[in-house]
Amino acid sequence: MRKIFLLSLVLILMFAFTSETMAQSISIRGNASYWGGHFWVGASARAQLTENLSARASFSSSVQRYYRASVEGIYDFRLTEEFNPYAGAGVGYSTFRGANVDLIGGLNVRIDRAFRLNAEVTYTIFLDPAYRNRVGFSLGTGFSL
Repeated sequence: MRKIFLLSLVLILMFAFTSETMAQSISIRGNASYWGGHFWVGASARAQLTENLSARASFSSSVQRYYRASVEGIYDFRLTEEFNPYAGAGVGYSTFRGANVDLIGGLNVRIDRAFRLNAEVTYTIFLDPAYRNRVGFSLGTGFSL
């Protein structure tokens, strides 16, 4: 569990403090979510790699002291400056159910130059066949550097 936390923290910090030559922009997000029958709170950092592609590292914790870490690749559709739907996929690990693959879809709504609100749906496929796949919902706010 400690290794998962440390790995997630390193990935979040890596994305948050990446040099400008490696990423066009960095955003940090806090969120509350419902996933796998539990409520979670967490943070993530996202590095914009190209105009439409980005990478994100996330870490969250539930009230029941489960932990979840993931790394995703995200494609932004960029319909308008204020309205940005996105889709992506990634891998993760949770102390709740083990290793998994996540399929995500969401929407970022720009409030001003730096702040955004977001909503996201995650479909999680567990690698252990003993567990049922799960759908999660997340609401959060982000800040772009």
